[in-house]
Amino acid sequence: MAGSGDWAGWIRELGLRVSGQPGRNGPQLSGVSHRACLAVLDLTMENLSRFSLQVPKDRLLLVLGNQGQFSWPNHSGSHQHPAKHYTSLLLPKERLVVPVHSQQASLLLLSCSLTKLRALALAHGLGSPDWSVVIAELPRQHSLLQSCCSQLLSLACNPLTPIANGLVQALENLVQTSLVSMAGSEVCSLNVENPAHIHVAHAISFMRKHLDRSLTVEEISLSCHVSVRTLQTAFKSVCHLSPIQTLQELRLDGLRARLQMGEEVASACRAVGLKASGRIAAAYRDRYGELPRDTRIQYQLMPTDSQVKLAEVRQLFNSEASRS
Repeated sequence: MAGSGDWAGWIRELGLRVSGQPGRNGPQLSGVSHRACLAVLDLTMENLSRFSLQVPKDRLLLVLGNQGQFSWPNHSGSHQHPAKHYTSLLLPKERLVVPVHSQQASLLLLSCSLTKLRALALAHGLGSPDWSVVIAELPRQHSLLQSCCSQLLSLACNPLTPIANGLVQALENLVQTSLVSMAGSEVCSLNVENPAHIHVAHAISFMRKHLDRSLTVEEISLSCHVSVRTLQTAFKSVCHLSPIQTLQELRLDGLRARLQMGEEVASACRAVGLKASGRIAAAYRDRYGELPRDTRIQYQLMPTDSQVKLAEVRQLFNSEASRS
């Protein structure tokens, strides 16, 4: 295996396995990866007869074909398709096994946190996004998503600058917002007549206002005027996480936002109700692909006026979106 991709991280996360073509040299993998809130891998494969992967817990995996010939599985069996005609979305625990029919092939893999996407959906007035409808929408958004991923990978190959850091954040926001908007529908819209959605929205609002406190599930449920059991059931049905697990994700997001402003790690942890420790550093690295101190070093000198606004990035890709 060669290239500048984070192979150890990707192989561990996806359980990536490959088989070589008979009569050729061993299988070769190369490429480049980006890891932050999103993880993107441009994977180039040579002399492969098959590859397989499994999506880890709480991740959504988007597969965008680039080059090559594969037998992609579908509901009626496995059929051979060129990579450029293939786009798919896999949910947690789903496994993909794909035979490869060309000596060289390449894919873009985009991995997102479902917890993060669900929180974004709630912020946009949605309840539980319906990911099954995304498959039908992906062909129209293929060019936009591919352009965003290519830009993220290009930035990952160069030294970080304040402008580049701002562009990374804007690109990631654009990708996540696009996925959530594709999954949104009238069926899953946040409904004032659905108590579970309202309980979760109130609880998340309460959590965000009191991240610096040591909250218990009893306090959170009291703020929503419901029992602990009712709140836990609501979170499981809407977010597929417990209230405390969701609180931890919100704390990590808050920690990252403060570190990006250059705040000291210990002070930022205290402000969001975390205790600076090896366990927190490991959880942060698993979520964002870097340690807390690395985030602070990258962003501490970033002037506020250098941030690239999401609207500017949308403008950059307007032509791509209109063609998709």
